[in-house]
Amino acid sequence: MRNYSKKTLTTWALVIIFIFLMTFEGLAVSVGKNITVYFNEIKLMIDGKIVTPKDANGNTVEPFIYNGTTYLPVRAVADALGQDVNWDADTATVVIGKYDKKESLYPDVKLKDMDYLYKDGFSSFSESINDNFGDTYNGYSYLYSTKEFTWQEFNSKVGYALNSKYSKLKGTLILPYDYRSKENLKGIIEFVVDEKVVETINLLSSGDSPVDFVIDLENANILEIRTSNLDAKYNSIVNAGFYK
Repeated sequence: MRNYSKKTLTTWALVIIFIFLMTFEGLAVSVGKNITVYFNEIKLMIDGKIVTPKDANGNTVEPFIYNGTTYLPVRAVADALGQDVNWDADTATVVIGKYDKKESLYPDVKLKDMDYLYKDGFSSFSESINDNFGDTYNGYSYLYSTKEFTWQEFNSKVGYALNSKYSKLKGTLILPYDYRSKENLKGIIEFVVDEKVVETINLLSSGDSPVDFVIDLENANILEIRTSNLDAKYNSIVNAGFYK
């Protein structure tokens, strides 16, 4: 039987030193409480090498177990993987890898929550959706045909009045899990800024990976997302939002 060392620490100390998994939609309310954790000389191995976790000052930091979950010092893991680690105080987010202090980590308005100027064959939903690889996203949007398909017009579209308020739109196009076997889907999704096509993405079919997109909206007044193909209903836009 293992002998556990039992200690009580405050949440404030734990938040600074240890993070296993953090996902924030915004700034959370700070709450302090006492918790009981267990130390058992837990070792950390990454890519076949033993790693001695240390904090920013070089002091050894020991992983621990709380409520059946093992917590690791995020800095030690990031360093072992050759990644930078930063703390974004404005959004209470630990960032591993690329980080720009001047750039918002989260959208100011999500695409599914943005008030549209007009739409024809466009819907947004708050429930979660899985892509063809099984990864889960919270909320999605998609285009669908509302009338007979023609090559002459874009019969599925949605438009947004931006009034130069946003700098970009970021998101991802996926093939939903329910349509993972759909092959040879034809058509495109177009992003049109002030009547100029600025980005075109081919519809995804079986086996295709999700496609990330970033649309430059600097000084833009109108954004339109559109398609003229019936197959567009088999693709969805996720993780999309407007950034100021």
